[in-house]
Amino acid sequence: MGVILYGPSLALSQVTGLNIWLAVGSCGLVCTVYTSIGGIKAVIWTDVAQAVIMYLGIILTIVFGFIDAGGIAKAIETVSNGNRFQFWV
Repeated sequence: MGVILYGPSLALSQVTGLNIWLAVGSCGLVCTVYTSIGGIKAVIWTDVAQAVIMYLGIILTIVFGFIDAGGIAKAIETVSNGNRFQFWV
């Protein structure tokens, strides 16, 4: 539970300049109030939205990576030339 609160609190602290312990308390309070008011249904829908955003991010990273490399064929050629298809030592 501590890591779950500390991660976002560290980001909040770095962005806003808040004291880290004030950020931990703020994140804990916001999450508790959000869950209490919205219930488990709100938490589930938030998790669904978060998963969709993560999967879209992965897909877009792959697509833009291939575009930046010059296409799928060029990316495979570059990987082959650098012996990067060896997954096992």
